[in-house]
Amino acid sequence: MKSWIKWLLVAGSAVLAGASPGLAQTADAYPQRPIRVIVPSGPGGGYDVTARLVTRALSAQLKQPFVVENKVGAAGTIGAAQVAKSTPDGYTLMWTGNSPLTLAPFLNNDAGYDPLEAFMPISTGVISSYAIMVASGSPINSIKDLVARGKEKSKPLTYASNGQNSSLHLLGLLLSTETGMDTLHVPYKGGAEGVTAVMSGQVDFTFDASSTAAPFVKSGKLKALAVTGKAREPSMPQVPTFQELDMPSMTFEAFYGLLAPAGTPQSIIDQLATAMKTVVADPEVMESITLSGNNPRSSTPDEFKARIAREAAAWKAIMKAQNIHPNS
Repeated sequence: MKSWIKWLLVAGSAVLAGASPGLAQTADAYPQRPIRVIVPSGPGGGYDVTARLVTRALSAQLKQPFVVENKVGAAGTIGAAQVAKSTPDGYTLMWTGNSPLTLAPFLNNDAGYDPLEAFMPISTGVISSYAIMVASGSPINSIKDLVARGKEKSKPLTYASNGQNSSLHLLGLLLSTETGMDTLHVPYKGGAEGVTAVMSGQVDFTFDASSTAAPFVKSGKLKALAVTGKAREPSMPQVPTFQELDMPSMTFEAFYGLLAPAGTPQSIIDQLATAMKTVVADPEVMESITLSGNNPRSSTPDEFKARIAREAAAWKAIMKAQNIHPNS
């Protein structure tokens, strides 16, 4: 090879290597330092519990710490917006679920991101359902009891959620509309705070992930009236589905998964997706996820992207039917 051609090739390689950390990054070189995982919800809720289970296994798999960081507020959009604006180098990721990806940003003109464009889905890790819960000492023992109470004219039933325009908020609103109950929404910063409010008697009921509900139901601190999944939850087999109660419009799945900011190198996305598939299939991880009240399920990036788009379209249809408009 002529010396000047060799010089051009060497020089070109050096330019590409130094042009951008993202361009220079390869799957073989990643990761080389700790990875921050933003969870846009408070500690103790479904997002947080599942994030810590999965990231602990990812740390062992990829030989670098995965550091979970909770960012609460605005139904998850504050944390999600931070991730959307982060450097797409694979060192800031997000573990989240339905609300920040399929609902809240379409109800808030100031969310700061488009969930269908701002992120690169990597893999789901957990599929679950939502449970509707009341305090253990509540006189309400079934959905029938709840609806009857909600139709009394004395005062509305109060229900907690993890924020205005969250999936938990909309589930309560949808149930109220479908049954004709009179309810009052009480938003909190996170789902765990809403559950605490129900246990203490500050509010009458709440929806939350079945994984959050199961330990409280088993310990007798809460009563679960129904779950939104297509089948009963293995962690609460005594609790009926809304479908069984002839309320198919209340059938929804909760999901949690890992995402990266848009523009992250595809090699990093692929490596993380492979790692997710490995850890979610690990027997110990599967057992931990199952014991938390969830169902372990990984996916390809394309499958996760399709789920987000499909569920966003479904929630948009519900919002239109309910005459709910974005706020600013």
